[in-house]
Amino acid sequence: MASEGSRVRVTAPIRVYHSLKYRKGLDIQGLEGRVLTNVMHFKGKTLSATKPWKTALEAKDPAGAPMKLTVHLSENEFEVTE
Repeated sequence: MASEGSRVRVTAPIRVYHSLKYRKGLDIQGLEGRVLTNVMHFKGKTLSATKPWKTALEAKDPAGAPMKLTVHLSENEFEVTE
């Protein structure tokens, strides 16, 4: 079970378009990062978010420089590694 601060690895084939450096999108399957928060609970209310786990992932841009991505994932799209 994931919680805030858990180390996770993306297990689903997901393509994101967060960076102009990846005009055709970036497949984030296999990337690792940390869970930032669960957005299902906001200001005392329960929301119906379909992808409630806000996660910070570590990636590399096409030149090989470190790059950070923030994505929302559902429970079945990642595994807890730590």
